Amino acid sequence: MIKTHSAWKKIEHYDAYNFWNKISDKYFKYLYGSFKENQYLLNILKEGRLNVAEIGCAVGYGKRFLNLNKLKNLYVGYDISSESIKNAKLLYGDDLFQHINENNLSEQIVNKPFDVVYSRDTVPHQVDPYNFLNELIKMTKQNLVLRLRTRDSGETIFNPDLSCQLQPGDEWAPYIVLNYDELINFLKKTDRVARIEVNRSYTVLGGGQNFRFLEKALYMKKTKTAETSMNITFDNRKESPIEIIETFDLEGHDYIKAKKIRTLFYKILNRIKI
Repeated sequence: MIKTHSAWKKIEHYDAYNFWNKISDKYFKYLYGSFKENQYLLNILKEGRLNVAEIGCAVGYGKRFLNLNKLKNLYVGYDISSESIKNAKLLYGDDLFQHINENNLSEQIVNKPFDVVYSRDTVPHQVDPYNFLNELIKMTKQNLVLRLRTRDSGETIFNPDLSCQLQPGDEWAPYIVLNYDELINFLKKTDRVARIEVNRSYTVLGGGQNFRFLEKALYMKKTKTAETSMNITFDNRKESPIEIIETFDLEGHDYIKAKKIRTLFYKILNRIKI
């Protein structure tokens, strides 16, 4: 039986993801900025001095990204890994990060609602992703920015023993790929949702990459799986139907692979610590 959150509490998980703090500023800004959810976040925070909570902040590299883009927004990062939080505090400030447990998320975060809630690669690793999304929605006032995984064809497989990923430290974690229409319908039924901006960067999620163990359909192009970024806007006074803006831009890992010359340039800068 897969233990949902134990992988994130291991020192091996901290070691694996701390690489984001070890690369040079320009290389980090290029890599991290190639993910669409981070582009959404920058555009939102440039509007003004909004406060932002990062759920699943790991070792604090989300705060590094804001710093490098010269954004002074009020920020708090939350994570269930005590080792990650300890080191994030050392790197970026003791009062910017808080350790939480995996239960009753929104009840633990006393400063909610936040103007902006940002959470990347957390939804797919939940046994009950829709309950987790509800928790995020509870603590969001204006914008919820997410990175998750979707499929255009076939129903969501919620069984983590059939849809999972091997994590550092030899622990299996859920890797739940949500049916896209099901996800949109869930959000449409949610109070206050006024606008959904979504980018699906199509890629085959199966194939064994990144130590994933997934159902056979996710190894096929016709299933149309995607690295999916979302910017969900809330409005308590909404009267018109939900506006949905869909794009299909290449982003993230596939974008970095496709831009070989640009990526090589930044790798060289990283080698000379620029």
